[in-house]
Amino acid sequence: MALYLYGGAAVGGTLRLEDASGNLIKKQSFKTAPLVGVSLVGRF
Repeated sequence: MALYLYGGAAVGGTLRLEDASGNLIKKQSFKTAPLVGVSLVGRF
């Protein structure tokens, strides 16, 4: 078993949501946000 912890930051930017034809559905800007992750790996 192994437990992994990791972190980082998503630097500010813009997210775009488009349909299959490429038409803009939603656009939203975001500021810097922290990221934290945990992973548990095991073999049996």
